[in-house]
Amino acid sequence: MGFSYFPFTQLSGWYPSHTTLTDVLAHRIQQCRDLLSGLQSEPDEQEKAQKIHAVMDILTSITTDQLPGKPIAHAAEQIQVLSTVVQEMITLPSISPTASPADMQHWPISPLEMRQWTELLIALAGSNNFSSLGTATKSAVRDALGRFISFVGIHARSNPDTELLLLDLYESLTALSAPELQSCFLGINKSQLLRRLEQRMQSSLSSASPSVSPDEVKLFGRLATESLSESGLSPTQLGGSINAALGTLAQVARLAQTQSSLAPPTSDAYAALLQVDVPNQVFCQPGSLLRLSAVDVLNRTARMMAVTHQQSVPSEVLSALGANLPQLIFNDYFLGDRVEAARTYVELLYAIVLREPDRKEW
Repeated sequence: MGFSYFPFTQLSGWYPSHTTLTDVLAHRIQQCRDLLSGLQSEPDEQEKAQKIHAVMDILTSITTDQLPGKPIAHAAEQIQVLSTVVQEMITLPSISPTASPADMQHWPISPLEMRQWTELLIALAGSNNFSSLGTATKSAVRDALGRFISFVGIHARSNPDTELLLLDLYESLTALSAPELQSCFLGINKSQLLRRLEQRMQSSLSSASPSVSPDEVKLFGRLATESLSESGLSPTQLGGSINAALGTLAQVARLAQTQSSLAPPTSDAYAALLQVDVPNQVFCQPGSLLRLSAVDVLNRTARMMAVTHQQSVPSEVLSALGANLPQLIFNDYFLGDRVEAARTYVELLYAIVLREPDRKEW
């Protein structure tokens, strides 16, 4: 006899008055495990989907029971159960990464539910500081998210709007500051994610009240840097992508003149791009005009940080300028004002000496 879905109140059962909250949560998690244990041997897809929905009802009730400001009870166990759910939902026979929108209407688990449950897994892992989780739990999260991201990545090839979901996932995982999770995006085209983020930022930058957030600029710089290392793009495609990215960063740099919070992530993004060491003739070759234009904007942005906003200029920014500015000043093909660039750099250094005389980077 197949499994039939019951509301959570029936699944949870009745507990004796002396039962503690921890006991109740442990029992609910065991219910989830019991439901999941029979999934692989369950022949009927609808029955599998109903069990997965039942597990999510229980997990949602557990999350609701948590007290604000308190450690999440049985966090590792919840994360492991949810990791299993994420893996199982994309193995249902009718769920295909190459499905058409019409096919997706008939999936037993909707794309919206997939997104919500995956976001819950990311949030739960983040709420518990991913780096402090046990090895088995971290491995379960990496495996679940890696499979789901690969699944979505295949679907994105035929449905460009799905790239927005990939961008959201990339943004959420980056915010966790968990380097171990970056491997989940291996094989995903970063240039496409960069283009999507660029479109979103350009929409804000071209509005009547242009504005972007420092976190968006940080993410943009990271994606632009990773795009430089990607293979498969022709020099023309890569040149267009980097040129567009530098154009967006230049707009942000101008906005940073009045929005000081944008100056640090903008300078960090330029410095990171200039420090990429790959055999890339379009941007990474010394003397590239795209590269020289980036050096010029970074030079002016760093001076703005030190002089206008009275902000400390990071060592990485000074290092990038020190390594690249001579190529700009002594390059006859640079289209900007080389004398002005040298003056800007001297003013930057002078401002740093006045504010931070003990810095050793001279």
